[in-house]
Amino acid sequence: MSTLEQLATQAGLKDTALLKCARTDLPPVGQIADLKQRYPAAFLAPFDARTATKAEYEARLREMGYRRRSPM
Repeated sequence: MSTLEQLATQAGLKDTALLKCARTDLPPVGQIADLKQRYPAAFLAPFDARTATKAEYEARLREMGYRRRSPM
């Protein structure tokens, strides 16, 4: 997997076939930023805690390693 593919996966690109449309005159980070600007629907939406269900919110907290402490 190339650096561009790794960055695309980390950025949440849904279909890696879109990488064929990436501008070659930019570095990999710039290519991903350009694709995000031109094709925002091709990337996963960022997590929004305001619209997430309680289960989704708590699952995201567990992914981040957050543990609630009980009050003393």
